[in-house]
Amino acid sequence: MGLEKAIAHSKEHRKPYHDSRAIAGECRNHGGCPYCTGNRLYSFEKQKQAAIQKIKEYYSNDGQNFSNDNMPVIFYSRNDKIILKLLFKA
Repeated sequence: MGLEKAIAHSKEHRKPYHDSRAIAGECRNHGGCPYCTGNRLYSFEKQKQAAIQKIKEYYSNDGQNFSNDNMPVIFYSRNDKIILKLLFKA
């Protein structure tokens, strides 16, 4: 049964959206508004900053003096683990 036919025959019982989800489609699940995206990615951003800090501490204690804040770092997420790949300019 198609969606239009189900609605016409009162077979569709979806709950309506509430709060900001009713107004903007961007605020729904996996939306793209900056506020919701920031809330969704908060823990990932903290993990990313901690990983960058650990890498900087490792290389600063190694004597190689990688103190550049613009150090290029690429992050990959695989199986809920953060994999870091460092790219150094020659």
